[in-house]
Amino acid sequence: MRVEYMVTHKKLAGGGDVIDGRTSAAVAELELPYGSSGEEASGCMRAIYDAVVRELEGECASHGIPIEMVAPAIKHRCDEIEEKEAKAMDAGGRMVGGGRGYTNDGGGTRSSRERALAAAERRRARDRCQEKNEER
Repeated sequence: MRVEYMVTHKKLAGGGDVIDGRTSAAVAELELPYGSSGEEASGCMRAIYDAVVRELEGECASHGIPIEMVAPAIKHRCDEIEEKEAKAMDAGGRMVGGGRGYTNDGGGTRSSRERALAAAERRRARDRCQEKNEER
């Protein structure tokens, strides 16, 4: 469930949704890399996988379970989500989730100003993702 939670925040930020100038991930105090397509999105799914594994290491250790027993299931779930998103994008350029369909250009019923602001938010989020990945 944690993977889905993080992916949902990634989608919301990628769609340009902001709350008082902050992404939903920032409000939830999550540090996530955001990507919207191709290799960039794949790198972000890898970062989500890494974040979930780091969070679970302590819990697994306290129960005497090696993280190596849990990590493959997390990786499998990340791969499933990534595959599902790729199929959804190929099938018409829409991301499915939460009952809201976002087109690739962030269009829909938004004004050009709103689309420009959303694009700027996505660029900032993408730049933060790239900076965090470069630090690793």
